[in-house]
Amino acid sequence: MSKQVKGAVIISSGFRDIGPEGVVLENQILETAREGGLRIIGPNCQGVSNPQIGFCATWPLIENVGNVAVISQSGTIALEIPSFLSRNELGYSKAIALGNKSDVDEADLIAMLTEDEMTKVIAVYSEGMKDGRKLMAAIKQASRTKPVIFLKAGKTEAGKKAVLAHTGSLAGNKEVFEAAVKQSGGIYVNDLQELCDTAKAFSTCPTPRGNRLMIITSSGGSGILASDAGEGVGLKLSQLSDETVEALRKQLPSYCVIRNPLDLTGNALNNVQLYTDALKIVLEEKNVDLVLVIFGDPISGASEALKELTEKAIAKKIPIIVSYLGGADVQVIESEKLQKNGVPVYPTPGRAIKALGNMKKYWSIRKKESGK
Repeated sequence: MSKQVKGAVIISSGFRDIGPEGVVLENQILETAREGGLRIIGPNCQGVSNPQIGFCATWPLIENVGNVAVISQSGTIALEIPSFLSRNELGYSKAIALGNKSDVDEADLIAMLTEDEMTKVIAVYSEGMKDGRKLMAAIKQASRTKPVIFLKAGKTEAGKKAVLAHTGSLAGNKEVFEAAVKQSGGIYVNDLQELCDTAKAFSTCPTPRGNRLMIITSSGGSGILASDAGEGVGLKLSQLSDETVEALRKQLPSYCVIRNPLDLTGNALNNVQLYTDALKIVLEEKNVDLVLVIFGDPISGASEALKELTEKAIAKKIPIIVSYLGGADVQVIESEKLQKNGVPVYPTPGRAIKALGNMKKYWSIRKKESGK
């Protein structure tokens, strides 16, 4: 008797992942499922989770609701991204571990998530793809309304062999895969850290209006590192107008270095209001599209200094992200407060700049798509 079941998750391994005998068994299951109109996730996967409705068919239980959807062939990675987001005061909308992908694949899920109003960002980890055209079409459609961030494993010969042993996937050529993702409007990243960091930025920040970066810092060295990193990802330091420079000189003490990066110097340690005063002026500058705020040393009150300006920046479509370093216990406390207020925080300028660089890539994609 038909039970009218529409979907199944097969967690068990021992199919394509073990070789030819497993391939035969996997194909038999798929053939039976198709006869009954049943869609399958897996086998050899870690299940699915939807915290929005309190549904968890995986492990561990992660309940923080957010707007990042995760698609992953690896079960551990499928749950590490939500874990990372939860540790950073954020959450996720869906997490799906695909395993061997006998039936449902990344393209199917990207198409579904394109229509999901609770999902703002789609983060994908893949080890291989059978139908490249199908994937490209899904990414192209999704990227018109939300970023699709893609990490591909199996870039080296050693990695390709590991992929075959893990999920039985054919890893394919890394350069071809990367080009296909980029051509379709996806954002290709190089490692898991960059995937997590980029998803975090998109989860909280608006898409920028351009690629002109303003850096406000209390650490001269960190500002230099951020400047170098920005050039490497296609960001340009904003050229401040004469009016903005004059306003900053009138508002800030004479020891501040009025340029970009704007160096508030170590005196900001005892006067966090300098950040608020500087940011108020900078957000009115027409040549600023993105802002990196660097807190160096144990600066208390960092979260309060930015709190009142976050909504203003969002309204202007100017992402503000923070790099907080050198602050010991104060850094931990203030970073948590900042992220609860919707400001993403990174432990190094380089990681912050990579995330901003990927936001800039999405701006470029949207600009090209609109023809403006």
